[in-house]
Amino acid sequence: MKNTISLFVLILTTTFLGACSPNNEMVASQRSPEFFNQFMNPAADFSVAESKIGELKVMEVGAEYPMRYVLFQDGRFYYQIDKLGDGTGWWKLEGGGLEFTAVRPIFDMHLYLSAADAQTDATVLRFNDRHGFNSVNIQLRDPSANMTSFGIVPTRLPELRPFTAHPAGI
Repeated sequence: MKNTISLFVLILTTTFLGACSPNNEMVASQRSPEFFNQFMNPAADFSVAESKIGELKVMEVGAEYPMRYVLFQDGRFYYQIDKLGDGTGWWKLEGGGLEFTAVRPIFDMHLYLSAADAQTDATVLRFNDRHGFNSVNIQLRDPSANMTSFGIVPTRLPELRPFTAHPAGI
């Protein structure tokens, strides 16, 4: 009887811990590392990310949660989040998605970029904030995309929405 109870507790604990694992809900659809190459900028551009953001590939969320992420091939990223500020962090491939980590003065950021589904290039950014779990669509803004092959003459990219930092610097 004691062994049965111990086995039951072990199975229950393992199931509970597996269900609480962040990657279970954070990666919408697993993809190979090659999928994420389309979002990468050369590592040499990291030092100019803030001043040249309009010239780099940027992962951008819409007005519902204004955020921008510039990913670099060496595992670093630069971010701008309205009312939170800008900064840098590290990304790594984890469970078929990219896990972002950035250390902030008051809290550490942990976000996950993954494919929205198995067939398309649609992507989602998932994270927990003070309101709980969030999953937002995020799109690639690539100023170097050549549309002339489709008969479209590229015009100047729309301006990035002005970035505002929180006055408290959090």
